[in-house]
Amino acid sequence: MAVRAVESGIRRLYHYETFDPEYLKDTLVSRHVHVSNPQHFNDPWDCYPCLDTTRATDPVYRASCVDAFRQFPIPSLTAAQQRYYESGLQADSRLFTEMLTEFRESIRNMVVDRWRTYCLTPHSGRPLMWSHYSNKHQGICLEFDAGQAVIGNAFQVEYSDMLPV
Repeated sequence: MAVRAVESGIRRLYHYETFDPEYLKDTLVSRHVHVSNPQHFNDPWDCYPCLDTTRATDPVYRASCVDAFRQFPIPSLTAAQQRYYESGLQADSRLFTEMLTEFRESIRNMVVDRWRTYCLTPHSGRPLMWSHYSNKHQGICLEFDAGQAVIGNAFQVEYSDMLPV
């Protein structure tokens, strides 16, 4: 379960960025931050859902996925059509794999269209952060009070060697 920064007892969060006087002025004077579109992240898999198509031949797995996907009905289908489609997914592993692939792309498109990210860290002195995000150590690192609701509600990113399914 994702834990918010403020719930973790974090009091300060930091943001590394290239020094841009206009962005800095906008942040300090207008209290605006410049958020990033996940489509432009360094890691193309960030914010990209990984749905397991390797288990598509397992009828129990297909049934559990169909149950989970019921909360996302296809708007253009009637209830009867939706039930027919679901029974087809449960019966046909090829159709199920196609559906997972389409669903994954739909989620990714929704994320890119609707959400933006502002990356924060509880660490202000990390050389790699300065190198990667602050124009090779020539940028700035902004400090934020995690007691402020918008900042303190930040979630910690969980990194792993493999994409979570």
